[in-house]
Amino acid sequence: MFKTRWFGFCCAAAFCTPGAMAQTVAPETAAAKLDSSDIVVTAQRREQRLQDVPVSIAVLSGETVQSMGATNITDIIAGTAGIQSQAPAGNSGFPVYNIRGVTLLDFSYTSEASVAIYSDEIYLGNAAFATQQLFDLDRVEILKGPQGTLYGRNATGGLVHYISRRPTDVMTASALIQYGSFDDLVLEGAVAGPVSDTVRVRFAGRYNSNNGWQTNQTTGTKFASVDHAIGVRTTVDVDLSPDILMTLSGNYSDSKGSEDGRASFGLRQFDPNLADGVNAPRCSNADILASLCYNGANFRDPNPDPRKPYSDLAKIPYAMRSAGASAKFEADLGFAKLTSITAYLWGRKIDGIDVDAAPVSQSNLEVEYYAQHRQFSQELRLGGDTGRLNWLLGGFYYTDKRFYTALFPANTLGNYTDQKIGSISGFAQGTYAITDTFNLTGGVRYTRDKKKLLALAAVSGGVRGTRLGRNLASFGPPLSDQINASKVTWRLGADWHLTPDTMLFGTVSTGFKTGGYNTSFVFTRGETGPVDPETITTYEVGLKSQLVDRLLTLNLTGYYNDYKGIQAAASVACAPSCPSPGVTTVTQYTNIGDAAIYGAEMELVLRPSDDLTAQAGMAYNHNKLSAPLTTTIGGLAVDGNRLVNTPSWSLSGMLNWQPPLGGGNGHLIIGGDVKYQTKIFFRPDNTPLAVQGGYALVGARLGWATDNDSISVEGYARNLFNQDYFTSRTALAESAPGTWGRPREMGVRLAGRF
Repeated sequence: MFKTRWFGFCCAAAFCTPGAMAQTVAPETAAAKLDSSDIVVTAQRREQRLQDVPVSIAVLSGETVQSMGATNITDIIAGTAGIQSQAPAGNSGFPVYNIRGVTLLDFSYTSEASVAIYSDEIYLGNAAFATQQLFDLDRVEILKGPQGTLYGRNATGGLVHYISRRPTDVMTASALIQYGSFDDLVLEGAVAGPVSDTVRVRFAGRYNSNNGWQTNQTTGTKFASVDHAIGVRTTVDVDLSPDILMTLSGNYSDSKGSEDGRASFGLRQFDPNLADGVNAPRCSNADILASLCYNGANFRDPNPDPRKPYSDLAKIPYAMRSAGASAKFEADLGFAKLTSITAYLWGRKIDGIDVDAAPVSQSNLEVEYYAQHRQFSQELRLGGDTGRLNWLLGGFYYTDKRFYTALFPANTLGNYTDQKIGSISGFAQGTYAITDTFNLTGGVRYTRDKKKLLALAAVSGGVRGTRLGRNLASFGPPLSDQINASKVTWRLGADWHLTPDTMLFGTVSTGFKTGGYNTSFVFTRGETGPVDPETITTYEVGLKSQLVDRLLTLNLTGYYNDYKGIQAAASVACAPSCPSPGVTTVTQYTNIGDAAIYGAEMELVLRPSDDLTAQAGMAYNHNKLSAPLTTTIGGLAVDGNRLVNTPSWSLSGMLNWQPPLGGGNGHLIIGGDVKYQTKIFFRPDNTPLAVQGGYALVGARLGWATDNDSISVEGYARNLFNQDYFTSRTALAESAPGTWGRPREMGVRLAGRF
């Protein structure tokens, strides 16, 4: 047995030339039996034991997310080795995920992400509204690699899927109150149960508010605050017949607060003759922390501190509202299962940034954004088993309408955009069991996309959230355009169960993302694009194993990505041909080149006893951009550079120990987590001014719970050692401000389950 398992390990290590995820499934005769420690996932649109799914996937349970005490779930996801996240919109969300070096490099609200986001099988087309319903979660599934077959929208990097808890057959209820640093208050609750023999309901809600973790040194007011964030969700399961289940769901979210104060990069020394020039000596991260940076008005922060920013604004407001509804039908037809999912989502958001981060106003260094989004989707799937063949057929339709404005309010200069997206696709996938232990899988999808730019205008005298203003002569009348794209994507894979608890798998998969337009602060038509689609082919091999009677889980993966036509927007100096006074940069939108990406990942989980779990993760990523020497950003060539926000190494670890006290006195809760990553670049030009050095974030928790976990009380800490770090550089501009990571936060949480 030992030799067999060691042979599996060596096979995985020898073939480390890979990339995303296979979609095969082992037959029941080869798969291991479920036990209480197993995680069940739906990564292949059916329930399976995680270790039996030949897919590169990370899973976080709802309990794990809750126990870590984070208000922002992107912090939790970024705690997984090999996955990074940015929040360029600051306190109001807008997560931008990076999986294995593939990420979104345009932060306008009209772009679709390279790592797609789903909630309860529904694609969320606009990341601006992707974090408001993240409560009462059953689990989060993170699929790595291109999604070119089974999931609704093609994505080149992978997907993050939030899965909510369902109604129950018996009455259940849960409640949580959490209070922490900066007067952060969280209230959560859920109640579920049967209404009749055929109807079950679940109500869930969440409230959050805080006073903000930053104090504006100019006005004394708070930044990064949440006035209120409210989310409610209702889910109803109805047995229409013994063979037909209908699930209806509706949700509403409303939040309001203040954005973060930023750290301005500015100039390393003040020279009024260089303040707006391309040759001005710019500031690095280290320069900011050393108090060496001046803005164009000769302001220098005398004591740089993430908690003490400067701004001439008393508040940088944001506000979001969204609502959605869905209907899912699942029918057992005997020979197959038919699934239909119909969904609608509406959302509206305003936010802004004080770019200069200074107590004095500069005419074009405050920005305001507005986004309104409506989407509709319809998915049909038919799947079943025919002898040794497991098969799935499906179709997907998606459409959305977006209105977006980006303005400099001081001189009312900016853009408004009307855009419409339409997509239709058909897909098929089959897994054939050659033997009881060896499977082959093939999948294919045809997608046809249409992206209409109904109107894009550059205006003076603009008003946020409206089409008001005078057309800029440099841009001309509103631009209308259309992108038509179609693509066949596919996946081939195989998996071999050496034993019920040891599996080797390999896969080749493809993905693409349709081209798009640049819609933020564009003042000439050459800045708008469009860009061509980006594509990816991923090769991957992996080993999944459980050893020593399942006390030890060891998963290994190697991958290679052939990533082509990378889409990116970047601000570059426009002097001497800038569109108007006070504007010093313009934005280019282009396919910056290709990249070869290879790496390896390891996941190790140790469960020596029922009350102790320890896990560790490690990810290595090597990548290199390949582009013509004429492709430059900020005057610097990108050829040979490293990809944005992608560390060479990232490590993660987590401990959960719940030793019993005995005598019916419950058990302790002792836990901790750590994430370390090496240096990253925030821009494709790899300028040394926009670099974040390696750092580690540590979390801890200590508490007590009853024997059956019906009541628990815990203290928690995030960023325990108060590490100062940056999470992003907004808009990829040289003069853009840095977004600070959150400081140390501590608190206490009381939870009950009934």
